[in-house]
Amino acid sequence: MGDDLFTFYMQVCGDEALAEASLSRLRRHYPAARLVLCSDGGDPLALSVLGEQFAAEMHAGKALYGVENGGKLWQRIFDLYLKKPTAFLVKIDPDTRIDRTFTQMPPSDSVSGSRLASGFIQGGCIIIPERVAQRLSASGILYGDPMKHWASYFSVTKPTWFTPPGPPRIHTDWLLHRACQTLGIPTKAHPEIASEWMELRDNTHQAYAALHPDKFLHHSGALRSLLLRQHQAVCTILAKAIAKPATPLVCNATFNADIFVGYTGNTGDALMYRAVEQHFPHARCTYNAGPVQDSDILFDASGNFFGAPWGQKRLHMLAEAMPGWRQQNKRVIFLPQSFGPFSPEEEILMERILQHADRVYAREESSLEHLYPLSRGHTPVRVAPDFSIDVPGMLPAEWYPQGRPIAIVPNMRMLDQTLPAIAESYVPFLLEVIRASRDYGLTPFLLVHEERDEPLCRAIQERCHSPIALVQPKDAQVTKGIIGACEALVGSRYHALINALSQGVPALATRWHHKYDALYSLYACPEYLIDLPSSPEQIAEAVDLLCAEARRLPLLTRIHHGIQKHHQEVGNMWREVDAVVAEISTPA
Repeated sequence: MGDDLFTFYMQVCGDEALAEASLSRLRRHYPAARLVLCSDGGDPLALSVLGEQFAAEMHAGKALYGVENGGKLWQRIFDLYLKKPTAFLVKIDPDTRIDRTFTQMPPSDSVSGSRLASGFIQGGCIIIPERVAQRLSASGILYGDPMKHWASYFSVTKPTWFTPPGPPRIHTDWLLHRACQTLGIPTKAHPEIASEWMELRDNTHQAYAALHPDKFLHHSGALRSLLLRQHQAVCTILAKAIAKPATPLVCNATFNADIFVGYTGNTGDALMYRAVEQHFPHARCTYNAGPVQDSDILFDASGNFFGAPWGQKRLHMLAEAMPGWRQQNKRVIFLPQSFGPFSPEEEILMERILQHADRVYAREESSLEHLYPLSRGHTPVRVAPDFSIDVPGMLPAEWYPQGRPIAIVPNMRMLDQTLPAIAESYVPFLLEVIRASRDYGLTPFLLVHEERDEPLCRAIQERCHSPIALVQPKDAQVTKGIIGACEALVGSRYHALINALSQGVPALATRWHHKYDALYSLYACPEYLIDLPSSPEQIAEAVDLLCAEARRLPLLTRIHHGIQKHHQEVGNMWREVDAVVAEISTPA
């Protein structure tokens, strides 16, 4: 693609040496493309030298990285670009490396680059089409007060080995992400851009046109080795930001399906239902339709409906209906969920169900132990983790957190499904966590994960010594999005914990069921499970492990690996399910 399609924009301030190396490579591949260099309060003479060297437009700009400026830095970028717009604006950093020209046309309606699962485009190389830039610029959102709130929230406030201490600075990439979300502008992955926060990519075969970062390649010998060791340590702290799961698998088969989940309106059930719809975009799905009539397949995603303490109603219904479904060539797949323990009568019913099921996935080893003797080798039964992980979260436009948010997610089951000593200690435990988290500079808020938890949340809110916000989203993906934007979470709702860990958010949990132990085993962080009642010293230790940055480091590393393992195991499960679906479906 020709030079006339692109305007390259680079912000330069004190990193002229990196910029010179980056621009040398840029001009090697785009000798005539428009290039705009802007100083954010830096040395205008140094900028002038670079401008003359690389035939660039130069603008000595006012310093706008302070959080009080909100999105003004982005507004300046668009103003300079739109003076002489080309088809695309390409914002690059001084440590971005251009290894070749782009061969694939960027989308004309979306911001593109290295896209995380949340939709966030990692900085270093971001491509913005002209009409998207015009829309962002004309919206006025970059000047508004809401953007100042987000500038404060997504700010860089702590010194690291490469960033000196100083006043809070905006996180430019997160602000662009927030503006796009507010205006409904989609983001897409560009396959020729490999931009990480601090991860080095091999580009020996030039699979990528643009890479980020390139800063380590300017060092050599012992210094480079030292920097790389330090870089790896910092990366683990930000496992949340750099974890990029693979694109979710999709099966394009066409068929009729009924999806059964436990409670209508339950956040976890809603996410599981959407996970099935997302994986089978061409299937005609109904939701809790009852006995399967016109459906080819029943996907059972009850979550925790088989065995104590939920009774036998669904066991009886399935045990009576499934032999007839088998005669009609209908398939039944039990997606990952908890099973057991069973009473002797329930074992008889479950054994009859297993005889006519096509696949059964237990969510934990303990559930598998309850099922396997009943399957008698007739039905494939194996372990697979919760499969809602691939459903993305969404941040609401009206949600403006203050400070560094930590979500507190109560669960009424801790009161009605636990021993009296545990139930009595539960609310005092949460009150102490709320108080202690403030000592670490975090801002706690109560998150109503399920509607039936609202009375408990309000009771806790009334007992807090200091005011605390209560947030009650109406959509499961919004709930997940809010959790993903938190620094930490303390809770007892199973899917709140999954939504935290799978997005790299450390989560301290109390539990009333064995499914919690399996989840924390998958993410290799059992230290974040706390038993109640606990002493004040034990609670203080748990909060310190959750909130003290230095102590979170090794646990975040393990959580990051757990995310990758979780996605891999869910992908394996879907491939097996797809094989069953292929027997009765038609291609889309």
